[in-house]
Amino acid sequence: MESITELFTDSSTYSSANTGIFLGKDQIMTMMSNFHNSFEELNWDIIRSDEIKPNIIKIDFTFSGIPKQGNKIQSLGIEYIVIHKDKIQHIEIQNKV
Repeated sequence: MESITELFTDSSTYSSANTGIFLGKDQIMTMMSNFHNSFEELNWDIIRSDEIKPNIIKIDFTFSGIPKQGNKIQSLGIEYIVIHKDKIQHIEIQNKV
């Protein structure tokens, strides 16, 4: 996770319909750690990845996981990543219906 932390700054933001909104690398990494630790098994498959505008990447993905408490989860989603000065400025996760 240390190498992921280096991709964020203190002003990076992360927004997800599933986990909430977070400001700065410390909040983002705490959320990621808590999210990963709440599952016995996690898997993301990238369906498609495109740079839709300069420094804005759109990723279509499928997610599946087995929570430590609960049944298997499967969902489709879209992730937008905004890059500024070689760091992640913003990530937004949207659920596909």
